[in-house]
Amino acid sequence: DRIHTEDGKLELVIPELVQELADLIDEAPPSKNDAFPFILAAGERRTSTANTIFRDPSWRKLDKQGALRLSPADAAVLGLATGDRARVTTKRGDGVALVEVSDTMRDGHASLPNGFGLDAYPSGASDSVGVAPNELTSKDDRDWFAGTPFHKHVRAHIERVDTPVPVAGS
Repeated sequence: DRIHTEDGKLELVIPELVQELADLIDEAPPSKNDAFPFILAAGERRTSTANTIFRDPSWRKLDKQGALRLSPADAAVLGLATGDRARVTTKRGDGVALVEVSDTMRDGHASLPNGFGLDAYPSGASDSVGVAPNELTSKDDRDWFAGTPFHKHVRAHIERVDTPVPVAGS
């Protein structure tokens, strides 16, 4: 009773997307950007980072600082090791994160978890932990059809931070 098509069937073909899908075969891959050589997944889902409604950092058992994950090869080129600090800069903003060298990452790619960079308590004091991925993504870089920002493909520059940077809980 709720299907209001002439033949009573669901229309699963979305005409606006049919040509878009067909055009993907000819689409050139994104060009390299020397100013922002890394592809950052800004908002990776990790253990205990399902969403931002859980703001009390004490419940996080792993990755309490929301580490920036890098491949071993990229970490070596940047002079970084697990536990070091790195600045991640995008065209929209920047943030400093602890580094985790991980063989699960591809060279040229980096990731930050979602759910970080928020104040845990409405205390008025700065008690945020990690980097807020939304502060690194631009509304200008988004899907043309749905308007969704490209959180999983954010061009970034990463550099070692040698001066002490306060990190909550350390």
